[in-house]
Amino acid sequence: MTKLYQERTYRCLAAPEGLERFQVKIKESDLLVFAERRLDSLAYRALGQARGEIERHIERHGEFARSLEPCDVAQTAPQIIRDMADSARSWDVGPMASVAGAGETLVSEDALSHAGMEFDHLERRELSLKGRSAPVAVRVMR
Repeated sequence: MTKLYQERTYRCLAAPEGLERFQVKIKESDLLVFAERRLDSLAYRALGQARGEIERHIERHGEFARSLEPCDVAQTAPQIIRDMADSARSWDVGPMASVAGAGETLVSEDALSHAGMEFDHLERRELSLKGRSAPVAVRVMR
């Protein structure tokens, strides 16, 4: 029998100093969150809302879940659905391939460079991180 859940052992590597660590799980969604204080109820509400929007969209547009290539969505669709469709178009995959990273993802320029990825076309931001003297340059990936 195929195991559907795989333990995320890489998570033990993440231990930002001075931040609270907590996990938020709803069905297949499993998030590891770091914050200055525990935000469990807020995180559960946000995840539940996002999952609900995706599930309702799939009920009305089943091809969104089944497609292995990008598909168009209405401009009136929820933002998370539009973000997933945009990401799918960028990578030439089906929209569900981007469900884990739906919304905005910030990736450091250093990580992108080490991965050999071009990133000049991506929006640039600087983050001030606790414990770091200089801001970290990141790029926005949607």
